[in-house]
Formats: sequence, C-alpha cells, structure tokens
Amino acid sequence: MSKTILVTGGTGFIGSFLVEKLKSKGHNVRISSRSEGDLRDPDYCKQICTDIDVLYHLASHRKNVSYHRENAQEIYDDNTSMTEALIEGLRQSNVSRIVFFSTIAAGEVDLESNTVGGVFDGYVVSKAACERKWMEYAEAHNIPLLTVRPVGIYGPRDYFADDGNVIPALIVRSDHAQDTLSVWGSGNQLRSFLYVEDCVNAVLQLGACTGIVALASPEQGTVRELSEKIVSIINPDLDIHFDTTKPEGLDSPEIPIPEELSHFPWTSLQEGLEKTVEWYKLSTHERS
Repeated sequence: MSKTILVTGGTGFIGSFLVEKLKSKGHNVRISSRSEGDLRDPDYCKQICTDIDVLYHLASHRKNVSYHRENAQEIYDDNTSMTEALIEGLRQSNVSRIVFFSTIAAGEVDLESNTVGGVFDGYVVSKAACERKWMEYAEAHNIPLLTVRPVGIYGPRDYFADDGNVIPALIVRSDHAQDTLSVWGSGNQLRSFLYVEDCVNAVLQLGACTGIVALASPEQGTVRELSEKIVSIINPDLDIHFDTTKPEGLDSPEIPIPEELSHFPWTSLQEGLEKTVEWYKLSTHERS
C-alpha cells in the first residue's frame, strides 16, 4: 500500500539511498529542502508534516569528531531544535510511524553530565537527547517509534576528505599518497562497518519493529586489515605506516543481529569498498 513519507535529510548520504528505495516501492516521498525552509522552524515543519503517514528523520548537523567537540553547543542546539520543531509540526498530523536515525555512541552518553567519556561531544549528546524527546512524544501519543543506532556507515555519496570518517578519509589519503599511507594507531583496533545500502535495506526489512535497534554488519576486522584492503584496491605499491603516537580509539562493540535480519544478505567489506572506491574515482574524475 502506497504511503506518504517524509524523509528529512533526503538529499544527504544515507537519505538519498533511502528516498530511492522508498520510491521504488511506490511510495510518495516528500523531502525537506534547505532552500525551502529550516527544520529548526516549527512553522516550516508544520507545512512539510501535513498529511504524512511516516516520518524518517535523518537530517542533522554533523561532520567529524573534532568538529563535534570544538563546536559542541552549536551542534547540540541545532540537532535538538530540529527534533523539537518536527515534534511541534507533527502535532496536527496523523503520522502512524516514526523512524529516527541516531548513533551507536548515544548509548554511551552519561545522562546526568550530558557527556560521553567525560567529553561534551555535541553530535553524540544531541542524538541521545533527541532519542529521549522522540521516545517521550511517541509514548504520549501512542505512535510506533523505531530508533536506529547504526555503526560505521560508509559507501558512495559519503563525505570524502582527509577530515572525513575512517573509510572515506583512508580512501582519499591512499589516493593522494606518493609512497606511504600513514594510519593513526597500531592498526590492531577492531572496527565494524556498514555499507550504506545495507543500512537502508535493513531498516526497511525491520518492518514494524519498535524500540532501539543497533545496526551493524556481522563482519568485524582490524584497522590494519581495512587499510590493506583499501590500498590493494587503490594503489597496491603503497607502504602502510601505523603511527602509534596517535590515538586509535576503542574497539567497536559486537552488535547482536536482530531476529528480523537473521538471513539478511550483508555486503562484504571487500565488495563494499570496491563499490565505494569506484564511485569515488568516478566522482573525482567528473569534478576534475
């Protein structure tokens, strides 16, 4: 049955794939646009929330860890304001389902101090705050709510730059390196990564699920293995240097796979990286 679905962040990295998938299933998809309005504005949110059946809220102020900490209050205010304005916009709607895209790190936030690991990370803390706001609203109005906490999403259309997330940053550095790729840490840290189309398809396969669902590929590997895969695809002649004077972060936790995804056809990291590098090279060639 066709539904009218609002996707905030529908032109972004994950959102663009979600919009394409929803349209392929015959749904009427509405996308919020910065050129038309501000998601922090309740009046704009009332306009775009009119007569929708489902809301997917992906839009957020987000970049990288250092930016999130240097501009913590601004990011926190922006992201919580979007959620508050959307909630206000939904009050006159008959929305029957809400899906909120959070982050796996939201579960690590100390709710008393509003910090994660003792640090005020504006992005992570705002996601935890928004989770609470959506939960309170959904419970008060008896609306099914699914909160998705994805781990390490990567793929085509991501932000490819030195200051991007791990995979796009390593791809850019490998592409620009002359002889040696320098990687922070020992390379022994475990990581989980989730191919962007797997993320979208898995969320849709969760169907009517509610509550908080952590989403990760069952495949885990070390940063050393990841770096070697990327180098083998881009420039096999590169040497890899692991800089142990740099921080390497904590290992990714093992995430249980929801029963609804027990037979999900996950994309292997190797295949996902090959598709991602192919898109990166094509997009780079088009820009040059």
